[in-house]
Amino acid sequence: MQNFSDFYNSECCRIQKAKPHMFTLNYKENWNGKLFTDHFNELTLHSHEYIKDAIGEVKLFNQHMGIVRIETLRVLPFSRISDIVSYSNIGKSLQFQAELLNRNHNNGVPLPPDTLITHMVCAYVQRNIEVQSKLITEWWTSKQIKSVA
Repeated sequence: MQNFSDFYNSECCRIQKAKPHMFTLNYKENWNGKLFTDHFNELTLHSHEYIKDAIGEVKLFNQHMGIVRIETLRVLPFSRISDIVSYSNIGKSLQFQAELLNRNHNNGVPLPPDTLITHMVCAYVQRNIEVQSKLITEWWTSKQIKSVA
């Protein structure tokens, strides 16, 4: 299994650091409101497009939220993800996080424990304030409805 030092110093990674590129993070949910903060973390299947200082687009419900830069990241096996990491990522348990990764990336089949996961912290460098204002209002409204019910 490739560890982070090996990955970061690999030829593939050095080539990608030299090329500007963009990635896209598409979200269908924003359970804990993380996408409305200046910095947020993300867990996803490992990909060589996720490198420090890479620039990417964030979308929620297919709406452009803004542009982010990866501030820091680590690559770790799926078996090393903890409840703390999961709750800080989506506000849900590790079991829920595992089911989400399995559903979105592996057709519902459980991921092998040695599957590489990228845990990264992103910071907005540009925001779509109009869309974010609308979506945060909807998000808070949904929270109020749930608390009353």
